[in-house]
Amino acid sequence: MIDRLITQKLLTLIKEFPAVGILGPRQSGKTTLAKYIQKFIKRETVYIDVEYSRDFRKLSDPELFLEQNSDKCVIIDEVQRMPSIIESLRALIDIKRKPGRFILLGSANPFLLRKSSESLAGRISSIELSPFNLLEIEDKYKMEKHWFLGGFPNSLLAKKISSSQNWLNSFVNSYIERDLPAYGLNASSETLFKLWSFIASAQGSVFNASRFSKSLAVSYTMVNKYVEYFLYSYMVFKLYPFYHNARKRLVKSPKLYVRDSGILHSLCGIQSFDLLQKNLILGYSFEGYVIEQIRQLKNDRIQIYFYRTQDGAECDLVFVKSNKPIAAAEIKYSNAPEVRKSLSVTIQDLATESNFIITPHSEDYLIRKNIRVCNLIDFLKIHLPKIK
Repeated sequence: MIDRLITQKLLTLIKEFPAVGILGPRQSGKTTLAKYIQKFIKRETVYIDVEYSRDFRKLSDPELFLEQNSDKCVIIDEVQRMPSIIESLRALIDIKRKPGRFILLGSANPFLLRKSSESLAGRISSIELSPFNLLEIEDKYKMEKHWFLGGFPNSLLAKKISSSQNWLNSFVNSYIERDLPAYGLNASSETLFKLWSFIASAQGSVFNASRFSKSLAVSYTMVNKYVEYFLYSYMVFKLYPFYHNARKRLVKSPKLYVRDSGILHSLCGIQSFDLLQKNLILGYSFEGYVIEQIRQLKNDRIQIYFYRTQDGAECDLVFVKSNKPIAAAEIKYSNAPEVRKSLSVTIQDLATESNFIITPHSEDYLIRKNIRVCNLIDFLKIHLPKIK
């Protein structure tokens, strides 16, 4: 069992809320974590996996089953497969409002966010479990392996690279052919695979739905709909631009990133770390990898954006609190980076006091009075906690 960074926060929520949701992509470790924390819950637990027909049948009369287990902590896995149960949970919680009654595991964000926020408002608190973060595995694996294979346990923990790649390919196919239709998306597998591959090949680029629409021969509206499903099921992340200066012509479209770097490399057909070094996607892959690690660890009160003006000033990340930029970061796949003019202009535009150039393995030093060069692990451990 590799310790997950959200474990203590999760246990705290279980002590405070009648229902707790553990959200995240399939195969990210939600079930393993839920079973692990059972020993820390001070009451008997019962585990139900809706995907198993035997367990599904137990919930044919959900109120009867849940009432019979009202003194236990009921863990329901893949709860989005049974949306009707939410109303039963709401009624039972209102009858007996006690912390730690239900733990709901879900891999489809739209279901839990929409259904539970409407029916379980004030009764549920949700937490996201992503694939392994770098800080969770740094004492066991090198950053390069984590970056290349991604954070999904079945990929990272595989004994052979070929086994990892086989799992990643299988995951991609299963997600497109099984999961997306189960979430309610009706589209051909070929179209969805092409779209995901296009997003991967354009990693970190400004999203242009019209360009994707022409390539896929589907409408602009449908492209946006498909992308929403990738977003809500934790496969893709949309990074929005930061607006602050009405006098400057700013880029207003978001960037898209495939969240897991192992999935990214699988979609791009990159079969080894050496081949990644020679691929044009190298810098964008590292950029997306770094952003995903930061997203998982940043303070919840901090929002992240990118910054780009039409006349060339740009920055990969802007950290914003209460609509005020407080830090900026450039991500460079180099251990001897230079300060680009575009970064200097960005810092001047945003007036950020803390600024960074994040690299794979450089030393930690000031390259200018207000710009620090540091490696990714130092940034995550030392500097990111100070941005709050």
